[in-house]
Amino acid sequence: MKINQLIKIPLVILLTLFFIISCDEDSKIIMAAASLEEILNDHKDEFINSEQIYLNYGGSLSLARRIETNQNKIGAVIFSSNESFQVIKDMNIIKEDSISTLAYNSLVIVSSEKKFNSLEDVKSSRNKLLIADPKVAPAGIYSKQAVEKLFEYDYIKENILTSGDVSSVSNLIRTNKNMFGIVYKTEAVKNNLNIVFNIPNNFHDKIEYKVGILKSNKSKYVEEFILTLQSKKNQNNLRELGFIVK
Repeated sequence: MKINQLIKIPLVILLTLFFIISCDEDSKIIMAAASLEEILNDHKDEFINSEQIYLNYGGSLSLARRIETNQNKIGAVIFSSNESFQVIKDMNIIKEDSISTLAYNSLVIVSSEKKFNSLEDVKSSRNKLLIADPKVAPAGIYSKQAVEKLFEYDYIKENILTSGDVSSVSNLIRTNKNMFGIVYKTEAVKNNLNIVFNIPNNFHDKIEYKVGILKSNKSKYVEEFILTLQSKKNQNNLRELGFIVK
């Protein structure tokens, strides 16, 4: 059972495509994982040439699959999975030597209710468990891997729902008292959600945020912005938001 209709994913895709097409030929877009929106927007506001770059957010896999036909207007990517990067590597459109790791993340089970405090609370409750859609976002792939280790088959069959990307899950949990969700820890911190259970990192693939510059990029501002993200100041900001920085 899915509730994707609540998020209206087709509309999101149409708006993204309109955004790309409407930018002038000299503009350069940075495609980024939705879970990085807060930290990237803050840095864009501080960036002296902020009007020279455009940040477009969404599920990393979904963004990666839409890059090929618009690569001349896209300068860089910041994705939350190796699979997303592999998609554009296979297209041979990214500079291999520009790829680096920005940070790591972890998964948590969350609720808008403070009364839930353990995995057993989740298992004994009648509440459904919402995860991101594995077909759209890496968070969905990681969550599916974790769910298969945390729960029995019958629980998964009866209680797991999927919808959109990790931001969509967070927004739904914030407004729904009768549902649990699996999100990145950074999403839980950002949205002040109650962390019910910290999922062990070995229950899913490593959640790694990587940055990379496309071969077609001709904007020095894109390159400068990517460099600012790797500064010591930004590393500290990432830690405060719940990211893991090594």
